Amino acid sequence: MDQPAPLSRRQWMARTAGSLLATLLRASARPPNVLFIASDDLNTCLGCYGHPLVRTPNLDRIAARGVRFERAYCQYPLCNPSRASLMTGLAPDTTTVLDNSRHFREAIPDVLTLGQLFQKNGYFSARVGKIFHYGVPGQIGTDGLDDKPTWNRVINPCGVDKTREEALLTNYTPQRGLGSAICL
Repeated sequence: MDQPAPLSRRQWMARTAGSLLATLLRASARPPNVLFIASDDLNTCLGCYGHPLVRTPNLDRIAARGVRFERAYCQYPLCNPSRASLMTGLAPDTTTVLDNSRHFREAIPDVLTLGQLFQKNGYFSARVGKIFHYGVPGQIGTDGLDDKPTWNRVINPCGVDKTREEALLTNYTPQRGLGSAICL
């Protein structure tokens, strides 16, 4: 008897996430809300992780009611490859996103993203701010390298870090761009 072919990591993630969503949708008349918060360079400097100095009462309350990841790893030492990998379930060498300027759909145009998977299972998928890569602070308030099929709604806030604080910065290495060379 033939053995079934082993599943790739991508296939396993898609089947597992699809099965979980299908189970959740069958288990209740109303699917549970899902809130995904992404933050650069934060590590576990939050009260819910036991940090002795940082006070984050609102995030602590959210973490107490949801899922908090204890073993999360960075797939690549740059923003865009890591975010594309997380949202597609594919490693950076598969997405071929190895810098902060390439869009993953250039290499894999038909890939199903996490937001699209939620949409296919009856969810409304929206984002506020940065989920896929954009340059900070220059592209704050823009789509950057966003992926339009992933979302039903997009909001690009342009906060004080762009409107007021950018003028206070001095870039001593202008050839590198402000985001990678911030100095006060």
